Amino acid sequence: MDINTFKPRILGILRQSDLDKISIKSVREQLQNESNVSLSEYKKELKSLIEECYESVLQEQQPAATEEEEEEESSDDEPLVVAKKTKLALPATPKKKKTTTATAKKKTSAATKKEKAPKRQRKPQDPAQKEKNNFTRTWILSPELAEVTGEPALSRPGVVKHLWIYIKANNLQDPDKKTHIFLDEKLQKIFKGETYISGFTMNKFIGAHLVGPAVPDDDNSNSNNNNNNNAQQIQQAA
Repeated sequence: MDINTFKPRILGILRQSDLDKISIKSVREQLQNESNVSLSEYKKELKSLIEECYESVLQEQQPAATEEEEEEESSDDEPLVVAKKTKLALPATPKKKKTTTATAKKKTSAATKKEKAPKRQRKPQDPAQKEKNNFTRTWILSPELAEVTGEPALSRPGVVKHLWIYIKANNLQDPDKKTHIFLDEKLQKIFKGETYISGFTMNKFIGAHLVGPAVPDDDNSNSNNNNNNNAQQIQQAA
C-alpha cells in the first residue's frame, strides 16, 4: 500500500483541527475509521507522514499571518483620514425623528445582545498532556538551532515561530515571494548548506535538530537519568 495516498486526507484533517490538541493517534484513528484496510502495520510510516503534514499545515498559517500584517501596515498609508474629513464637511441631511428613534432602539438592542453573549474562553491545556503529544511536547534543540532561536528547548510550533521571528528580524524573506527565504550562515547550518528555500519545505530539516524530549515519558524506567542528561543538554545548548 502506498501510504502517500493518505496525504491529502491527513492535510484536510489537520487544517480543520486545533493543532495544539490534535495527536498522531487521533489522526490515525480517523484514517482507520474511513478505510476498509487495517492500518496497524503502517504505524511508523503513517507517523512520519502525519508529522510531515502537520509541519506543512503549521507553515501554511505562518506566511498567511505575515501577509495579513503587511496588508494592515500598508492600509495605514492610505488617505483614509482625508476621506473622513470630506464626508464630515458635507452639509448634514436632516433626519426624521421616527428614523432616529428606531435606529437608537436597534443600537441599544444590539448592544444589549453583545453584553449578554458570553465570550468563549479557550481552556488551557494540561502541561503534562502536552508533553505526551509529539506535536506540542518540548524538545531539546541542537546548538545550531538554539543559536538561531535563542532558546535551548522549544515545541515544534515554538521552533517555527522563533525561526520566522529571526527571518523577519534579519530581512531574509524574498521581497518578490514572501513564502521563500534567503538563508544566512546561521540558517545554512540548520538547512544543510541551502542558500534559498521555500518556507513550506524548511520543516523537513527541523526534525534533525530536535535532540530529544526535554521531559521524558512517564513509563521510562530510567527517567531520573534521562532528566539529568536532558538538563545537561539544555545547559550546553544555552
